Amino acid sequence: MSKKQVLKEAANRLFAEKGYHMTSVQEIAFETGVSKGAFYKHFASKEALLIELVKDTHNKMFRKADSVQIGGALTGKELLKKRIEIELEQTRQNSSIFFTLFKEFPPGESNEISHMMKEFHMKLIQWHKQSLIEAFGDSPAIWDIVVMFEGILKEYIYLLVFKQTQVPVDRLAHLLTDVLEAMINRAKNLQPILSEETVLPDKQTDNPAILKQQLHKLLEAVRQEAETLVVSDKTKNNTLAALNHLSDEIQKDKPQTYLLDALLHYLKRQDSIIGSILQIEHTLNRLLREEGEDR
Repeated sequence: MSKKQVLKEAANRLFAEKGYHMTSVQEIAFETGVSKGAFYKHFASKEALLIELVKDTHNKMFRKADSVQIGGALTGKELLKKRIEIELEQTRQNSSIFFTLFKEFPPGESNEISHMMKEFHMKLIQWHKQSLIEAFGDSPAIWDIVVMFEGILKEYIYLLVFKQTQVPVDRLAHLLTDVLEAMINRAKNLQPILSEETVLPDKQTDNPAILKQQLHKLLEAVRQEAETLVVSDKTKNNTLAALNHLSDEIQKDKPQTYLLDALLHYLKRQDSIIGSILQIEHTLNRLLREEGEDR
């Protein structure tokens, strides 16, 4: 096992035992027998480590769920049932990570973790919609069915994660598949209420022009924050200069990603503005993905 993986597993244990915010980088490093400096060779921050843990969990689930359709032996309904079973089982197996996220990162907060979870949720909704269509065909009320499905899953996941309820996920997946089939058959004669625009409003904003406008507003706001920093004049001037360089680089047709990384890394050293910087980083990542770039 690599040292990076050892650090992730140790952090996951500590987050579950003590909580994310009560666990320090020093404790994670000590748990694995490495120095604090060695930790930072693998992760830029404790938050970066948690983000990687969450991404690992979601990517594993999607890979496992997608692999069941290889060979084409399952019907659409059987495939949906298997995917639901995998999603529930993976959630149960990684309950400590989900517990950390739900307990310590409320959805209303503005930080990189919350933004990442919002993106994953949007991806999951679209995945559920496609799975329903593959299983039972399209429906005028498909988005209403998807929202109902999300609500049902949320309650069962609450039982699995927070209550540690022992639920036979294979039987539960079978039940949910039958219920969804009945709902879709009934909904064929009903007037739909929801649409993609109402369920996924943020999906429409992911275009470069709008994202650049958002970045401009975020940068202006953080400049005002930086002006009030209780630090030396040198540190304040360097912070403002870094923000100006970041703004200039973002406006270029082909920004240098290594320079963006360096500027963001420097700005994250100011604890009082780190939340705003993480929000800028999240929006910048979305912009670069839309423009076919990567960081």
